[in-house]
Amino acid sequence: MATFNVPVYDTPVTQNRQFQPYSMTQPVQNPNFTQQSPNSPAVGFYTSTPQNINSVMQPMVNPYSDTNCKLDDLTQKVNMIFDKMSTLDELSNKISTFDRAVQNLFKTVEKVSKRVDDVEQGMNFINEKFEDAKKDVSDVKGVCAGIREDADSANDAIFRLQKDLDELYTRHIDLQTRSMRENLIFTGIPMHDKFEESETTEKVLEKFMTEQLKLCRIAEYDRAHRFETKLDDCDVINCDEFIFSFKNRHKITSHRSGGIALGYRKCLDKCIKTFDTECKFVYWFSVDKKVFDLDENIVFGIVYIPPVNTNYTSEEAFNEIDVEFQRFSQNSKYIVLLGDFNSRTANLSDFYDENSDDEFIVQHFTDQFDYTDVHILDNLKIPRERNSPDNVVNGFGRKLLDFCKSNKVFILNGRVGQDVNAKPTSRNNSVIDYIVCTSHFLQFVSNFEIGEFSKLFSDVHSPLSLHIDCQSLIKNNEIENHSVQQNMIGKWKMEKINEYRKNIDTDKVDCVISKLNTYNDKENISKNDMNNLVHEVSDILIDSAKLTFGTNVYAKTMLSNSKKQNNKQWYDKDCNKAKKELRKSQRLYKKSGSTIDTPKLNVSHKIRVEKSEAHSQKLNRSKT
Repeated sequence: MATFNVPVYDTPVTQNRQFQPYSMTQPVQNPNFTQQSPNSPAVGFYTSTPQNINSVMQPMVNPYSDTNCKLDDLTQKVNMIFDKMSTLDELSNKISTFDRAVQNLFKTVEKVSKRVDDVEQGMNFINEKFEDAKKDVSDVKGVCAGIREDADSANDAIFRLQKDLDELYTRHIDLQTRSMRENLIFTGIPMHDKFEESETTEKVLEKFMTEQLKLCRIAEYDRAHRFETKLDDCDVINCDEFIFSFKNRHKITSHRSGGIALGYRKCLDKCIKTFDTECKFVYWFSVDKKVFDLDENIVFGIVYIPPVNTNYTSEEAFNEIDVEFQRFSQNSKYIVLLGDFNSRTANLSDFYDENSDDEFIVQHFTDQFDYTDVHILDNLKIPRERNSPDNVVNGFGRKLLDFCKSNKVFILNGRVGQDVNAKPTSRNNSVIDYIVCTSHFLQFVSNFEIGEFSKLFSDVHSPLSLHIDCQSLIKNNEIENHSVQQNMIGKWKMEKINEYRKNIDTDKVDCVISKLNTYNDKENISKNDMNNLVHEVSDILIDSAKLTFGTNVYAKTMLSNSKKQNNKQWYDKDCNKAKKELRKSQRLYKKSGSTIDTPKLNVSHKIRVEKSEAHSQKLNRSKT
């Protein structure tokens, strides 16, 4: 009996075991298995031994071996089924997770759907509002178009009304002036001289009506009206004993405008000469030197500068006046400007001080008399500082001050005559009317006064009154030019205030205090005693100032009535011409701030310096 090695498996899944020998016997019938045909082997089972033994050599198959193989195959299939069943469990878990995710997604979709519904409702609401707003905008545009049409119609109506008002105003003025013949009252007609008998204005008016107007019946009158006179060159004003001259803004025009007027007595006709110049802001005239017995004619300029923001104003008004001022100053040192400057200067200085820190003055002038005549105010006991009730300074005011500094002229308002205390010349407590004159003319001013405002003469301006007295300075031609030297205290400096206090003589202060203690009784003190005490206190303060700030020596030229002669022998026509060029360059520098004219200025100054040095060397040689 042949034996074969058949593998033994502990379990259906155990493999690779060593084969065990078994005997070839008859197969035992197993009711649990079905015998299969040899030609139809089961799927997954081997039909031969693992050692691939030829089937010829195995005429008989061990039934146990076949059963074990089938069991192994079955075990493998069961294991495969179990593996697939475990996969199904995992799929079940994944399906559960997916189901939960789907449920959450469904809830989220529901929320999103709800929000989308809300958004749609909001959009519908916005669309409704937009349509309403669009309709409102359309309505507003329609209303605006209607308002625009109404405004155009109103403008046309206003234009027509303005035109009608202008015509009515012209007719009103015409009717008003015509009715003046029936309603006239004249007062204050001056007499020719003090010996003339007084006469009533009614008789004068009646005589004028009968003789001049040739009226047969005297008109009844109750009151008089006065209007501002506006003329052109075709108008002529006739007034007994007076001559009127005008500088009209327009030569000949259908609508008359303003200008500048000059009136004087006929007896002065040969002594007064008017000048027709290009500047429309000033009207020049001169008074013959024989009237005041002077060496040169007096030149007056009546000024009217229109206010700012008017049709007739000009930023170049002062420049135009300055040019003509320089031309007249070549022939006369007595020049007066008076009128309405529309300039508000408050109480700012109108001259360069001796200690001026102006850049132009410091760089180009060594002699103070080349840029200021302020010492003449001191000679005439005229205060340097002006009083003014007006605290406002406008653009024209600063230009007026620059004009005064450049041309060495002084403002009379607030420092001369009865106007020392300063009065306003116009409404709102303002000062816009001035009288400005050269330093050489100051000696002839006896009084300056601002009169009381009267609606009869002006709408807002107060009259200015200037009194000129030449007799006090020209008696027998006795006054001559001479110069004096005076010690002037240096300029006050705040950083030296402690030094100033230390330099005060305490012994003199104690002496003054002891004197004051002796005058406890008012009856024991006299005016002279008080004056002496005041002088002592002043001397104490002045002495301390001299020690602290030092002193400077200034030479002051006293004025005279005779023609001004320079006491410097070296001062000739070239020097005089150089001086004029110097002032012209200074004026141009102040106007434009440019250094273009600096070489010309330096040349002019150099001529004077060379003349002075040459004369000094000549004197030294003569002394040697």
